[in-house]
Order: sequence, then structure tokens, then C-alpha cells
Amino acid sequence: MSGKNLTRENVTLGAFVLFIIILAVQVVGSTQRNNGEFIYPIDDTYIHLAIARNFSDHGIWGIDRYAFSSTSSSLLYGGSLSVLLNLLGDVPILPLILNLLFAIALFFIFYRMADEDNISPPVYLLTCVSLVLLMPLPSMVLSGMEHVLHAILSISFSVFAARNLVSRERSLASLLIITPLIATVRYEGLFLVGIAAFLFFINRRFRASAVVLLMGLAPIIIFGIISINNGSHFLPNTILAKSDASSLAGGSMLSFILHTAENFLYHITRLFMTVPIVVCGILLYCLRDQKRSFAYQLVVITLLLLLSHCAFARVGRFARYEAYLMAQTVVCIMYGYHPLKDFLNQLGRRKWVTSLIVILLLAPGVKRSFKNYNRSVQASHNIYEQQFQMAHFVKSLPQKVTLMANDIGALAYFNPDLKIVDMVGLGSVDVLNMIKSVQGDEAIKQGYVQIASNHSADIAIIYDHWFRGRIPEEWTKVETWTIGNNVICGHETVSFYSLKPELTGLIMCGLKQFRLPGSVVRSKQSIQPGSGC
Repeated sequence: MSGKNLTRENVTLGAFVLFIIILAVQVVGSTQRNNGEFIYPIDDTYIHLAIARNFSDHGIWGIDRYAFSSTSSSLLYGGSLSVLLNLLGDVPILPLILNLLFAIALFFIFYRMADEDNISPPVYLLTCVSLVLLMPLPSMVLSGMEHVLHAILSISFSVFAARNLVSRERSLASLLIITPLIATVRYEGLFLVGIAAFLFFINRRFRASAVVLLMGLAPIIIFGIISINNGSHFLPNTILAKSDASSLAGGSMLSFILHTAENFLYHITRLFMTVPIVVCGILLYCLRDQKRSFAYQLVVITLLLLLSHCAFARVGRFARYEAYLMAQTVVCIMYGYHPLKDFLNQLGRRKWVTSLIVILLLAPGVKRSFKNYNRSVQASHNIYEQQFQMAHFVKSLPQKVTLMANDIGALAYFNPDLKIVDMVGLGSVDVLNMIKSVQGDEAIKQGYVQIASNHSADIAIIYDHWFRGRIPEEWTKVETWTIGNNVICGHETVSFYSLKPELTGLIMCGLKQFRLPGSVVRSKQSIQPGSGC
């Protein structure tokens, strides 16, 4: 774009075209590699789809239609998918369509913010390109998860909160509308609710602090009560299974503190955007007229959010858990540039210094995003080779079975009538309770035997690597499938077990007859006498 054509409208259009091109390349590449099937690069997307369908068709919030299970920590996204399923039917690409709409909304929000605050086109150009490449937006849309919506709500909440902190006369209405939404899109939204309430409190805005906190906690409390009434826990199983929150609930404060400190040190070194935010905050603080500015308040909120995430949340292999932080950091730097312009102009007299600083700040993000783009198509192919094939194998069996598994998304979504027992506990509260209440491999092994008996389970499809020393001897291993170049699945090899002797032959025959992609390596079977296909 020439200087004359470098308007905010043209920048927005250009960035959106860049986003669409990258997304299209990923979608086409994924579909071509997966024999014409569009497959999401994360199995969790199918968990959302399964829950949304069960809630829409049966009024059951769960991974299968037989029982309630608090399997998702994104109530808002699952609810949104359920509404769309009611309106448009059970279409597998609904999460992709929904995220494409969210991406359009995100570009619109960026444009409105830049236009209202008169952000210069060059700065806005850098902002939009950074959003596409560093978030990275195309990969988050391709994932079909809630992360783009999370970024929208996080940015909106932070901007409204910062503006209200600067001006007491400003209405809280917009902030309070966003507050219950940010708390339910992901439970990490409670970080922002707590940060805003804290900042209002130390600014002696006690009523605003209390209202924000109440509005943020209300939907979480309501769902927690519903969950308890349905035999589950106050917090979603995903949080209890993947975090140390249960240790705090059980009274082990020391364990919780040590885990939190370890988590913080691990993640703070990997979230490189902490550095520019800290630098921006220090510079704004040093400028006397900026300590009460909107930009400074936004930097403070973002920095506290980064620190909270590092302590209590995670950084994901698909760069998805921190995607909202990347988007918010981009916005934060966009707003911070104008008040720091004079300082940067002075620094820019030595252009090599400025260039070196920019390169050092952006290099980790560029490397991270490039790695993520390369992984997206391969991740989709991994899910196609493993989870998608597992689901269709179960579907091909001549009789209905009850399944035990550790990756449950595609299995549940592509088999609407399948009863699933989740061996990790995300979709089965009795398994979660067993894992959290007993100690030692032998005790857990016996727990799996009892749970399999309670549910009359027929077959298990699991990663042996996850359950070393915990797989019951009574289970008969029938076959294994191994994929290559694994970048997303829990393990490259998945094992099939018969849990009932009378079903071993049927499972063996089903596996022998099932056609796998040529890239999947299967172990040789020894069909037992009398169990011929």
C-alpha cells in the first residue's frame, strides 16, 4: 500500500485478506491430506460438538446422552454451538463457521478502537498484521475452539475496565454486560474479573468493585450448583483433572502453593510477550502525565493478566491457551505507542538500535507462529489418522458397545448413541473421583476394574503410555495402531483392549476388517481358534 492508500479501512481489508488466504491454505491442505475430510486439528473440538448436540437433542449437558458431565470449561461456547445446532442442524463445520464470524467481529472491534482513538494507519497496520500472524488468528479459527471468542471478550472487558478506571463519570453498563460473558467463555476469564475488581477497590471504587465481582461470579456459581445437583463437582472436571485445584480443596495448601510457583516459573519464560508489556508499563509509569492514562491502565490490566495466567493456567502445544493474551498484548502496544511516540522518536535517531530492539521482541513470536502454522495441517492429519479412525471403527462394529477411552471427542461425536467412560475423568465423574481419592498404581488399576464392571464396559481404546502399571491384567490387548510425525495426539500409538472374553473374537474380527489409511501402522493379530471372522 502506498502512503496515500494507507487508510484504516484499507489496512483492515488487507489484513482480513491475509487472514483468509492463510486460513484457506490450511483448510485446503488439511482436507487434501485427509482423503477429502475436513478434520479439526484438536480432538477437544469434537467434545464441544458432542456436548452441544446432546444438550440440543436431549437436554443433557454431557459427553454422551446418558448422563450429565461437566466436561467443558467453556459454557458460553458450548451453549452457542448448541443454539446453532438447533437452527442449522448437526453440521460438523459449524465450529469453523462460528469462528470465522468471530474473526470478522474481532477485525471490526480492532477497526472501531483504532478509528475512535485515531490510531495512525502505520501503527494500525502493524497491529492488524501482528493479530493475524502472532495470535495466530487463522490457526485459532481452524481449531474450531472458543479461543477467538475469548480474545474478543478479553479485549473488550479490558478496554471497558481501563476506561472506567480513568473516568468515574463513565457508565459501567458496557463493562457489566461483558462481565458474565468473560467468566463463562473460559474460567480464565475470572482472572480479569478479579483484576478489575481489585483495581476498582484500590481506587476506592468499592461499589464498582463489588458489582463487577458479583456479576463475574454469578454464572459460575449457578453452573456449579447445577453441576453439584447432577452428581458432579462445583468446578468442571477439566479444571479438576488438569490442575492442582483439587489439592487446595482437599486442604493441601503447601502442595497448591508449590504447584503454583512451579507453574509460574515454567510459563513466564515461555510467554515472551511479558517483556514488551513490562517495558511499555515502565516507560508509561516514568512519564508523569501518563500514570492515570487509559493506556497505562490497560497495560497494568494486561500485565496482571499475564502474571495470573502464568501462575494458574497453562500454555498449550497448539498455542491456544495463550492466544487471547497475544491478541490483548497487540492491542495494548497499539494504545501504548502514541503516548510513547516522542521517546521512541528520540530512540529512532539510532535506527539500528530501534531495529535491534524490534527484532529481539518479535523474534520469539515469529518463531512460535511459524511453528504453529506448520503444525496445523499435520495436527489435523494426526487426528484423522487416529481419533477419526477410532471413531469409525467403533461405528463399524456389528453390535452396540460401551467404551472406555482417554481421548473421547471424535469417538463421542461420530457415535451419537455410544456410552463412553472417560479413563482420564474429564467426561466421567466417578473416574475422576477414583483417581483423586486413591493412591498407587495397584489401587487405580483395581478402580478401573470396578468402574468397567459398574458400566458393563466392553472395549477400551487407550494410550498405554498414559496408564503404565495401571492397566488391568484381565483386559486382553487385541491390536495397536501407530501414526507417524505426531504433533498433537497424546501418543503416537493407541491400543485396543477387549474387556470381556466373549467379545474378544468380535473385536479382533472388526479390527481385521477395518480399513486404515496406509500411513497408519497396525500390529499383527493372532486370531484365536474359533474366533474366525
